[in-house]
Amino acid sequence: MRKSLTQILLFLSLAFSSVYAYEFPENFHQIEEPEQKKEEFLKTLLPVVIAENQTLIEERKFVEEYFSRDFLLTYNQRIGSKNHQKLAKLAKKYQISNLYDKESYLKKIDVIPISLALSQAALESGWGSSYYTKKYNNLFGHYTFYSGVPSRAVTGKRERIRVFDSLQESVHSYMHNLNTHWAYREFREARQKARKQNGILSGSEAVAYLKNYSEIGDRYGKLLRHLISANNLDYYDYALLGTGRVASVAQNYPLSSSLLGR
Repeated sequence: MRKSLTQILLFLSLAFSSVYAYEFPENFHQIEEPEQKKEEFLKTLLPVVIAENQTLIEERKFVEEYFSRDFLLTYNQRIGSKNHQKLAKLAKKYQISNLYDKESYLKKIDVIPISLALSQAALESGWGSSYYTKKYNNLFGHYTFYSGVPSRAVTGKRERIRVFDSLQESVHSYMHNLNTHWAYREFREARQKARKQNGILSGSEAVAYLKNYSEIGDRYGKLLRHLISANNLDYYDYALLGTGRVASVAQNYPLSSSLLGR
């Protein structure tokens, strides 16, 4: 039975509540039917991905307002303000070397295509079935060389597998990685170019700039494109357009056939 339009919009609106998905539903790992498992996977992660993108939108809006308003104040007025302190925190968070380089902020503080996040989570975690996802909430195959962050040693590897307290933490870390790591500079440049042309960088387009994400090279992009296409994930890219609002996805773009119960 199809979910009603009201149910779908209510589901999307959960992304902007204070509720995060800290883990998959209790019976998730007992689900054997592939389509049902996919549906539960997407139902759990979609609100988290949208909510994390909303945080990025709010940070980006702050930067734009700072440079259009606070930056016009005198130096003494500016440096003593709370907004100046907030800007400094964002500069540290996003590794901005020049505190007043507006373009560097806007290049790094932007949304991650929803279909990209969902497809990478699905691929890296085996639709939530991998050991590291079950044990450590690690959705994206994140490793680290540093013992100072929550992690566990992995037999035969110098890197340590990252450990997250929640799925939300894993999604946040993934997005921050794409927005700051040198390996994804081309992704950020393509996203900025698309935004300046009043468009969005879709997940299918973005995969071309993730060659450094996996050791399997170009095959990784092909796998992601297949996942996006086969599960209609590209429609989710229009759920959040960078305006701070959720679009009426169910009206303007058809949702995944599995979520609609077809």
